[in-house]
Amino acid sequence: MISDDRKVKILWFLFTLTIIIPIIDFILDSFNIFIPFIAILKFVLPLAILLGHSFLLFGPSRSAWLLIPPFVIGFIFEIIGVNFGVIFGGNYFYNCSLLGPSICGVPPLIPFFWSFFVYTGYLITSSFLVWLKIDKPSVQNKKLGLLFLLIIIDGLIVVAIDLFMDPVMVASNYWTWTSRGFYFGIPLGNFFGWFLIAIISSGIFRIREYFLPLKKITLAASIWLIPVIGYGGLCLIFLILAVKLQLGVIAIIGLAIMLPIVLLNLFLYLRYHYEIRQ
Repeated sequence: MISDDRKVKILWFLFTLTIIIPIIDFILDSFNIFIPFIAILKFVLPLAILLGHSFLLFGPSRSAWLLIPPFVIGFIFEIIGVNFGVIFGGNYFYNCSLLGPSICGVPPLIPFFWSFFVYTGYLITSSFLVWLKIDKPSVQNKKLGLLFLLIIIDGLIVVAIDLFMDPVMVASNYWTWTSRGFYFGIPLGNFFGWFLIAIISSGIFRIREYFLPLKKITLAASIWLIPVIGYGGLCLIFLILAVKLQLGVIAIIGLAIMLPIVLLNLFLYLRYHYEIRQ
């Protein structure tokens, strides 16, 4: 039987690979070299880490309540958005030659990212509670105001991803907006749609968690840092792409939105780590 500490170390090892592999892929791409194995790992490893991290923290049953709603809700909303031009503020379509086959115009890869982003937002918000030694809202402590605040913060952390990602992905031709908008050609309604999906998905889990609180997690505190570093990794990937595409303003805005979340979290972690060692 593998101990929980060993499982956390394995997660960190796999997570480190997910950071190294895109860098290798970027270098190989610069030399026009394509290695299918690396392309597969870029998608398989994040999925393995997402499931492993969630199962270790919450168990399979609770993980389903956190991972399935954003997948299903995101998929439904995307289908409506692609085919009817509502929810996200305008008409758009995905480039299936880059994202793979689609169902009703939406590549199945897209709802996977919804699960990944919502999970990341939820974990980053929750990690702030850990570092600040604040109990999660529950029927025992009656912190309803904090519950709704956490859901809002979850949504804002997820929207911050798209404020950086969407202009970069559009410039990279992964999807196209046929309805022009104020934010670098992207309708502002798009970010409302993102916020809506994030708070509904996160809200389902947090409200369930409010009534059925999880027992205190005794795993190494570093497990909460994996989504935080992953968020920072996303920021770095978008930054590299933005610089490569000569999107200087987008790079500055993206860094200003995403990087402070990571830095503040790391600062609070270091303070927490220092305090518990005293």
